[in-house]
Amino acid sequence: MLSVIDSGIGLKEEEQKKLFKLFGTIERTRSLNTKGIGLGLSISRNISEQFGGQVAVKSKPHVGSAFLASMVLKPSAEDQKRAVEDEELARQVE
Repeated sequence: MLSVIDSGIGLKEEEQKKLFKLFGTIERTRSLNTKGIGLGLSISRNISEQFGGQVAVKSKPHVGSAFLASMVLKPSAEDQKRAVEDEELARQVE
C-alpha cells in the first residue's frame, strides 16, 4: 500500500467522486488548476486495477486529503524458476 497525504484545501464527498473521471474539474479549484484534474488519477486507478489493486481518496474540506494505492504484484515465471534454481544451488552448497 502506498499513501500520499497533503494538508491542502481538502474535498467534499461529492467532489471526491469526480476525481477519477477523465478530464473532470472541481469548481472551487478551477483557479488553482486551470488544466483540470482526473487524467493522472484515472490512469493510476486503471493501472492499479489491472494489477488487482485499487486507488482511493479520503478527504475533508479545509483539512487535506489522503490518496491510497495498492496493487498485487506477482513474480514472473522466469523469476519463480530462478528462485527454485537458487534454492537448489543453496542446498548443494550446504
